[in-house]
Amino acid sequence: MAPSPIRELVPLSRIPGMISFGGGYPNPRTFAFASVEVAFKSGARVTIDGAELDDALQYGATEG
Repeated sequence: MAPSPIRELVPLSRIPGMISFGGGYPNPRTFAFASVEVAFKSGARVTIDGAELDDALQYGATEG
């Protein structure tokens, strides 16, 4: 089977300055908040921000 032409476009969306209008790959600069804090019932807390938050809020490419 031939690879999907769409998957071949994904690396192009990672070029610095490139804005992708592809579904599932939003521009992180458009996110409305800078960090997320999750509090667990155990009392533990996790803060996600920066590049880690950018990754968490986007749909990622899959190996499937």
